[in-house]
Amino acid sequence: MTSTDQQALHLALHLARSPRLARVIRDRPLPGGVLPLIRIAAGSHKPLSDATRLTGEDAEAVKAAAELFLQQNLLLANGDHYRTLGVSATASRETLAEHVRWLMKWLHPDRDRAAWDSAFSQRVLDAWHELKDPERRARYDRSLSAKSVAPFACRRRQQRRWLKSRLRRVAISGKSGDRIRRSQVLIALLVFTAGITIVLLSDKIIVPPMVRFFRIGHD
Repeated sequence: MTSTDQQALHLALHLARSPRLARVIRDRPLPGGVLPLIRIAAGSHKPLSDATRLTGEDAEAVKAAAELFLQQNLLLANGDHYRTLGVSATASRETLAEHVRWLMKWLHPDRDRAAWDSAFSQRVLDAWHELKDPERRARYDRSLSAKSVAPFACRRRQQRRWLKSRLRRVAISGKSGDRIRRSQVLIALLVFTAGITIVLLSDKIIVPPMVRFFRIGHD
């Protein structure tokens, strides 16, 4: 088992120990080495033996971890077809077919499995039906591209709206600040003028020499 093949195996074991990681893993691209996990879930002895030797875990624990990883990260009701088959969007038709073959060995209803296995097998078949034909696959790829662009465009619109809102707030606060500063200056001038008036008109207040000179000069 190569180092790339080990990525999904180690991640599956981590998920088995901490199921809360499922949401984080689902939000990321699939790791390398998904096919060995599918083969382990399907009952292939060679990859299971390699995995137990590599990790030191017993075969039952490895198989359970592989199945949990595939259920939580591939066979999602709203997952795209490539993820359902455990492949990248650039995978060849031969790779798609190999993944479908092993998935169906694991999930086929004829194996008298649980009801969820039958539901998952139908998702695999739907994905294969859509991707095995070049024309349908091309249409599907275009639809995926449109879906990936839509959230980005939505985020851009939200950012523009947020920026406009911030600019309006800044403009309003700037106008308010100008009004406040003008009011403060006006009040200060009024207070200063009133003080000078009181000094000039009151005989009871000691008049400074400069102000007294000002009064005498105008009498």
